[in-house]
Amino acid sequence: MSDSSLLQRLPGILAFPARAGVFGWICALALAALGSHFLLDSLSVQWWPQLTIGGSPGSVFSFVLGLLIESLLAILAMKLALEALLDSAGDKLDPGQAGTSNATDSQAIWQLFLWLASASLVYLALLRVGWTGAGFTLALALLVLPAAIMLLAIDENLGHALNPFAWSSLVARLGLGYFAVAGALGLLALLAIGAQVLLFSRLPSWLEVPASRFVVLYALLVGYHLLGDLLFRQHESLGLDISPVIERPVLANAEEDRILRESEWLLADQQPAAAAACLGRLIRGRGASAPIHQRYRQLLIAASDSAGLSQHGRDYIATLLTLGQDKSAMALLVESLALDPAFQMESPEEISRLITHASATGQSQMAVRLAEQFASRFPRDRELVQNSLLGARLMAERLGRDGDARQWLSDLLQRFPEHPLAAAMRASLLEIEQRSK
Repeated sequence: MSDSSLLQRLPGILAFPARAGVFGWICALALAALGSHFLLDSLSVQWWPQLTIGGSPGSVFSFVLGLLIESLLAILAMKLALEALLDSAGDKLDPGQAGTSNATDSQAIWQLFLWLASASLVYLALLRVGWTGAGFTLALALLVLPAAIMLLAIDENLGHALNPFAWSSLVARLGLGYFAVAGALGLLALLAIGAQVLLFSRLPSWLEVPASRFVVLYALLVGYHLLGDLLFRQHESLGLDISPVIERPVLANAEEDRILRESEWLLADQQPAAAAACLGRLIRGRGASAPIHQRYRQLLIAASDSAGLSQHGRDYIATLLTLGQDKSAMALLVESLALDPAFQMESPEEISRLITHASATGQSQMAVRLAEQFASRFPRDRELVQNSLLGARLMAERLGRDGDARQWLSDLLQRFPEHPLAAAMRASLLEIEQRSK
């Protein structure tokens, strides 16, 4: 990156903080600084030629409160600047991607540490060796601080960002472009300081403070955007991957993640019924994964929607059977019956599947219960005899209900004497009668 290319892009760089979603934050932070200024003004602090603090002891609380507010504003401002750097470095400045980088509080605090450390060194040099030493220290800080800022933003490692060898390695890769940007940042800092000294110092404090803070914040975002732009233009030499990150869905897909978040927001707003309805629309639409179904049932319980629970149980059991997940279907049936003893499935084919599964897995009582319900509800279904024969055998062999099993088989033989399973029914009836003698 040459100086000429930097000059050609300078109008766009300077206009960066005026973007929608950024400019409003700058104005808000500038206005908020007015409150912290009046609190800090309760004590007078003189930094040069020596540190002196004057004022009423009763003003200490106001001063400390002002410091806390100022610290919070500094963190917010640094997060805004760091996100500008990350967006610029990742080429996320298009309207569809702008603002997709999110800086954390800890990242902002470590960035502030770099600035405070640099300012402290310049101040110490001013106290010990005067203006000449302070000027030299300031020039050195302006030279290496951009490298430290970029390293910390990329690696999130403060030790690496403070390593002079890491600075030299980064500068070597960036080449002359780094010095062009460092010079531009130095000029930007001088312009911001000059604007405050020459212009805003003559204004009343209620106007001076927000105007001065606006200029500082604007310059800060321009500077961080400039650093991010440098990283983007040199990403190949730096080995940076700027391809967009593809977020791995927590659930089956990104849509489920989004709708579940919406549902949780509604629940947090004390709207369990609306939260359940949000998931219900997804389930009835394109379908959903097991965690969504489970969460949906939890929300229906929270909303005391018994009818919705029963309907979901019937629908989801049918889906699980279609998918071959008979075990899960049986578990949901048991859960549904525990919540509503009158719960019933609607399809005879599905009940037959559940009877067979319950028998095969040793759930004899459930199999008999379902077989008895099947016989009473579907007396003409083609699976009636098979399910009843299975139920009668389990009733006699596993539950000790020989009399009920005998009566059941006798009634079946009377109704279906020519059925293909008639011989099996007679054999089971004879076995029960012999065991009862």
